[in-house]
Amino acid sequence: MVKRKRARVAAVDFEAVDQYGRVAQKHESTELKSIPLEIIRPDPDQPRRILPEDLAQQLRHGQLAPPDALHKWQRRLQQAGASPEEKREMGELAQLAHSISLNGLISPITVRRVHEQDAAPPGVAYYIVTGERRYWAYWLLKMDGREIVEGSSRQGAESIKALISPEGITVRAHQLLENLFRKDMNAVEKARALVALRQELSGVTHGLPEEGKLVPLSAV
Repeated sequence: MVKRKRARVAAVDFEAVDQYGRVAQKHESTELKSIPLEIIRPDPDQPRRILPEDLAQQLRHGQLAPPDALHKWQRRLQQAGASPEEKREMGELAQLAHSISLNGLISPITVRRVHEQDAAPPGVAYYIVTGERRYWAYWLLKMDGREIVEGSSRQGAESIKALISPEGITVRAHQLLENLFRKDMNAVEKARALVALRQELSGVTHGLPEEGKLVPLSAV
């Protein structure tokens, strides 16, 4: 078995992190392109969930498409006893979508190419590294048929600008940094993020210990 090359936190320029979740990459180049929303999905191992957990799992396994997941979430929020936190999350997504429709996407999302071991749903080519909220805001615009102002022109929300992360990038470090800069994480989310980061630094894929020896916690 060919061992994966261990990712290194040293590849991330921590001084270049800003509050919008952008992280500069040392000695690596990223590719910027416009990617159809349909072939992008949230990273199932991302510690912070935007969708409710049950909908996120159905999306992960290809049982729901992104617009179907949003429709189910919206209908759930109209029912009695809906979670205030989920209502607030949806309200913030709607505000972000409105801002993007007026001002365009100021900061592209970051994605990585899907690998065979990811077991992604058919047709999915990219997983989100950072920018899941912007991704869902685009879906809200697409579902409503709203256009986005880009300079002097308008365009639909069928595709989103994305930076494609080079192979070997420390994905979990990027996600953890963006989450910490954007809002407080609860204890479960922090623990989930650190476990995922430790596995990635150890060269472990999807929690399979035989694929790599875990680095000490002090090295995470």
